[in-house]
Amino acid sequence: MAMNVFSTIDNPTWAIELTEDNYIRKTGRDQRYVRQKGAQRKARYALCPKCQGPIMLINYIIPQTETEVLYGKHVQYNVEGLANYSQHAYENCPLKNPLRIDKGKRRAPGSAGARHLLEFIKQHLDIIFSTMEECTGIRFNKTARQHIVRNFAADKAWEYESVSTNNTPYAFLYFSEAIDLYGCRLVTKSKLNQEIRQCIDNSTDFRINIERYSSITRSRNSGKSLRLFFSNHTVSGSEENIKMHIVERDPSQGHDFYTTLLEKKVSFDQAKFINTCGKRSQIQELAAQYL
Repeated sequence: MAMNVFSTIDNPTWAIELTEDNYIRKTGRDQRYVRQKGAQRKARYALCPKCQGPIMLINYIIPQTETEVLYGKHVQYNVEGLANYSQHAYENCPLKNPLRIDKGKRRAPGSAGARHLLEFIKQHLDIIFSTMEECTGIRFNKTARQHIVRNFAADKAWEYESVSTNNTPYAFLYFSEAIDLYGCRLVTKSKLNQEIRQCIDNSTDFRINIERYSSITRSRNSGKSLRLFFSNHTVSGSEENIKMHIVERDPSQGHDFYTTLLEKKVSFDQAKFINTCGKRSQIQELAAQYL
């Protein structure tokens, strides 16, 4: 996957969504971000917010199409006045070469990479859940949260090389088996709110109770269940998403019988996630240093 975030010299760890407008506004078209060799076209650069190494912008001034989108790519050389290349930082950068979660090898148990990722997850689990809820439009209850974490832990998902500090919200969703939505709530300000509300209204035995903070309720004596699960984590160009499924299961019709109510690709704001986690780490460092 190509990078869809960047940072600048003045704030190298702050991730910014990569668009032409954002790049122009944040860099001010300063010459430090531009290089030209001989008769070649000018190349535009920025920083990677995770490793602070130099990245080059690809497809900067062309019509944006599905096949040719603006994205960033690490370069393995110094860009004078902007950033120096570090092989060690590049090799350990989670934005180096993101993979689909179902691809890639496992890290060795107890390896430095696995330990680092597990520690990151423990320190930022609340932010990961907030991001998952924003992504899905579902506010998980305690039972659902326990189910998601247990499934992630059972697979030791932090050992997969395809799981990084940047895609943990996708990883928790992907590794979870079907989640029971009974008793969960809708995120009222989510852009998916109306779509999810409509799909649940189309079920036979489930409704949204506005008086109970948009909680998902079930008809009395119903044996059906409302399930949420995920598939098809996709990494393509500058896009990354996962497919969300909401189904109504009726065991009286057979163990595997369910009615699909919603299938939709969903994603989260990667720049916001990186920056929120970064703030947490900075605050923890201050506490460790002064308290």
